[in-house]
Amino acid sequence: MLELEGCEKPVQTLINFIRRSWPIVVVPVVLLGLVVVFQWSAIERNIAENARQALAQDFPWAGVENYRLGRKVLLTGEAPSQSSATAAENQAAAAHGVSAAKFIGSIAPELQMAKLHFQVRGTKVLIEGTVADVAARNAVIAGAIKEFGSDSVFAELATDSQTADIHTNVLRGLLKGSYGQSADFAISFHPEGMVVEGELPSENLTARLERQLHRAGFDGEIIDQSTKPELIENNVCQDQLNNILSESKINFASGRSVIQPSSYELLETLAGIAVRCPSASFEVAGHTDSTGNADANLRLSQLRADRVVDFFGSLGLDANRFQGVGYGAQQPLADNETRDGRAANRRIEFKLRN
Repeated sequence: MLELEGCEKPVQTLINFIRRSWPIVVVPVVLLGLVVVFQWSAIERNIAENARQALAQDFPWAGVENYRLGRKVLLTGEAPSQSSATAAENQAAAAHGVSAAKFIGSIAPELQMAKLHFQVRGTKVLIEGTVADVAARNAVIAGAIKEFGSDSVFAELATDSQTADIHTNVLRGLLKGSYGQSADFAISFHPEGMVVEGELPSENLTARLERQLHRAGFDGEIIDQSTKPELIENNVCQDQLNNILSESKINFASGRSVIQPSSYELLETLAGIAVRCPSASFEVAGHTDSTGNADANLRLSQLRADRVVDFFGSLGLDANRFQGVGYGAQQPLADNETRDGRAANRRIEFKLRN
């Protein structure tokens, strides 16, 4: 007991010393720790800012977090694709002060190609497919109506928000070039470009499409997988045109140059043939019977020939390929003394000029 009692004094002395001295020892340590924490927080903020600057131009969707991660950063936000997320990780990891980067955000749903199918038969068009929303559907239909008329457009378009945007101004150009002809083609839009498939009515329609896309600011790839009408010799083209006209007639209002609507389909058929000989130029010859004043008949035949040329132009054909010439009653095919003869003499003919 005496030995234990002898040890109590040094122990008590130590305890008293610790009680008196702990602030001197502990406070500096705590302060040093706080300085380190605040300084490291500033370093972390600088590292995060370096990562943000590295991502700002190429990956504006990416957010950066690194709280209590040291030199590592986390990338947030919605990446357009997994490859984009991986590329952002690599670019952030290369920023000054960053040791590693990990993407923890979400991947945007992959957009499906917007595919529209068009069937053009003369002055009528059927449109089928899927577009992104009601606004896109309305724009497609409005463009078709502008070119074909409200009674000639038949649309069966579904909507899906995961569908790529379409270029409605381009579609109008395609429809304008297809009006009055026979075509069965499909256009697929995706974020990087578009694909054209099927049968287009003319060789130059794809070139027109490309020009319109570039004017609209589109710089994606255009993949042309379409087929074009089989070309025919110019003289064959002339024979086919006149063979059709030997069996059917372009009818006009009596004594006038107004084309009867019943003849629109015939003119569309003729235009479809003329498309297949793009290098040919024609004289569109107008003829009348001998009834009435000769000068009036000459003027009427000229006006009727001009109206046919105008109609072809409205169908997208190059009107410079056609020259209207009126002959009045100067070149009869049959006897003007009979009713049938006069009917045969009132006609339009195509004459090859080259």
